[in-house]
Amino acid sequence: MPNLTRLKKLRNEQRLKQEELADILNIKRPTYSKWETGGSYPSYEDLFKIAKFFNVTTDYLLGLTDIRTVAEPEPMLKNINQEQKEAIKALLQLNSIQLAKAHGYILGLTSKNPNIFDL
Repeated sequence: MPNLTRLKKLRNEQRLKQEELADILNIKRPTYSKWETGGSYPSYEDLFKIAKFFNVTTDYLLGLTDIRTVAEPEPMLKNINQEQKEAIKALLQLNSIQLAKAHGYILGLTSKNPNIFDL
């Protein structure tokens, strides 16, 4: 089970009450309270919302790492063309299920066996 003990710490760092953060996340306070106490766990979508709000990684939220944020983009990402930027923007609009499917598709396209996804 995930360990969301950092959730309360992050909320307190922002000086937010449970009710305030629940409103920001568009959920009910009892639901949020259960997340902090381990009584239930957020969906993937809610976990991503929380990470985005606090500017931390989901790995940090789950206690898998002590590194709060993702490193700066690799230099290669600073020199992308317009078509690549549009592709990245489209990926950012996907929900977690769509993103996982897109990721699998892209890995197939870039693998050593490009015939996996004959079009």
